[in-house]
Amino acid sequence: MAHDGAAATTPLISLCSESVKQPRPNLYPFACAMLASMSTVLMGYNLAVMSGAELFIREDLGLSDAQVELLAGSMNVYMLVSILAAGRVADLLGRRGALVLANA
Repeated sequence: MAHDGAAATTPLISLCSESVKQPRPNLYPFACAMLASMSTVLMGYNLAVMSGAELFIREDLGLSDAQVELLAGSMNVYMLVSILAAGRVADLLGRRGALVLANA
């Protein structure tokens, strides 16, 4: 019986690979990233809907161009207010609670 080094290591490698389990993927960071990105997606959706609705709002309410610009820009002003308040809300509710509140 000849001693072959490669043949001797094969059972050891196969035993080690069978006993080592792959770690389960952690979905918590993925879920947090999805919740955080939903705020941006919803804001983009609101801006797109608002830009399409401006034509009908102008006709229905008889607004001038300056008034429609103020109406469209008010969304950005409220967004700025919410960004400035986000730090205080995160301190009070925690990051997870702040994300849940923002998405609600």
